[in-house]
Amino acid sequence: MKPEKFNGNESLETFLTQFENCAAYNRWSVEDKVAHLPWSFTGAAAQLLWGSESLSYVKLLEKLRWRFSGKGMEEKFQTELRRCRRNQRESLRELAQYIQRLMALAYPGEKSKLAKHIASEALLVALSNTEFELKIREREPANFDDSLRIAQRYEVFKFAVESRATGRHRLNRHVSDGYASDRSVAGYGTTSRKSENEVTSVTTSQNRSAISIYWNICY
Repeated sequence: MKPEKFNGNESLETFLTQFENCAAYNRWSVEDKVAHLPWSFTGAAAQLLWGSESLSYVKLLEKLRWRFSGKGMEEKFQTELRRCRRNQRESLRELAQYIQRLMALAYPGEKSKLAKHIASEALLVALSNTEFELKIREREPANFDDSLRIAQRYEVFKFAVESRATGRHRLNRHVSDGYASDRSVAGYGTTSRKSENEVTSVTTSQNRSAISIYWNICY
């Protein structure tokens, strides 16, 4: 088992928990931890290694927490949480997971009702759809999971109704086009019959005129 990489953008506590689990599974000593922990750093976290060659494991952890678990980092993630908006093709599940991650970074260890309310509010605002947001609020969701469940149900129903409406529109167009085609053919037949009747009428009239002239000449 190998430890995950850490670049400073993810949750430090999550990374350290995974690292300790990996160390326990591999039965690493303290010296092994000192060797493997710096190897896991990338990006901005790797800069922490400058001048840290002689630090013990405990001191290395202290420096790591001071750099990536300070109040400034929490405020950064709180701001990111307030500005979070749903991407065009992002599913509700993906959006919810991202918000939960930001909550863990912005309010580490917080499990109060206030934290759950903040997460639920962040999800509704991130939808960027006033009508969608109002419909969920009308249901008075009790917590974050409840808000997510209502949003998912509404989106499924909305998709089903719109798909059904689109199918009816296509069917109506097909029927309308077929009816117009039938009327056109029927009209053509009527015109043809009318023309034939006119020709027959003219021919009959001409025949009658010829007979009348013949009788006048003969008698």
